[in-house]
Amino acid sequence: MTPTLEIKSDIDLTEDQKVRLERTVYGNGHFDHELGYADRSGVHKRAVAIHFLTKPMAGKWGGDTRIVGIDDIRFRTGHEPHIYIEAEDGSVDGWNHCSGLIKSRWHHGLIMQDDDGGLWFCGAENSSGDEITGDEPLKRIDPVTVAMVRQENGEILANLPADGEFWLSNEDLPKVTSIPWWGKIDPTDPNVREDAALDMTALLEKVKTRIANTVLDADRVVEI
Repeated sequence: MTPTLEIKSDIDLTEDQKVRLERTVYGNGHFDHELGYADRSGVHKRAVAIHFLTKPMAGKWGGDTRIVGIDDIRFRTGHEPHIYIEAEDGSVDGWNHCSGLIKSRWHHGLIMQDDDGGLWFCGAENSSGDEITGDEPLKRIDPVTVAMVRQENGEILANLPADGEFWLSNEDLPKVTSIPWWGKIDPTDPNVREDAALDMTALLEKVKTRIANTVLDADRVVEI
């Protein structure tokens, strides 16, 4: 795997370490799935590179971290590395002064396709992670797999139906922006117990029926 953004560092990092560094910056919300972020003054920018440096960048603030090491690379207390985000306009900001423009929220539930190829999420926001019943709210979501998700999980459409934890963007047509964990729901898997397979089948049929009885009214989901 290779990172989505260019990684500029005065340390010789492997490709895997670069990817993990990028995920750390992205996962902490310093830029969003469209690579957008706002700087300290609220100016909207688009990230093109991440600087990972052993010394602070001259004239720049907000790059300090608490990273003590990456694999066998260790940093002494008081000498932790600094992270900066470079925008396409050439400006550079300390990562602590950067915040992704499009926010996402954590959900637990399942994702499946309808007969027309549309993608749906059935689940709840900030749920306790209890077993999915199929009665949770339905939400139409974007079938496009964003780069930061594809990098780690592959194409979403290739692993459906699936349940798990998903971060969904706050957009009219939400995108999956991160997947802490997920697994394919496959009742035909020979390793699945018979009773569990029956439960899986019933769950999928229940959600499929709800989707079939749903219409989109001015982008709102309305069950009939």
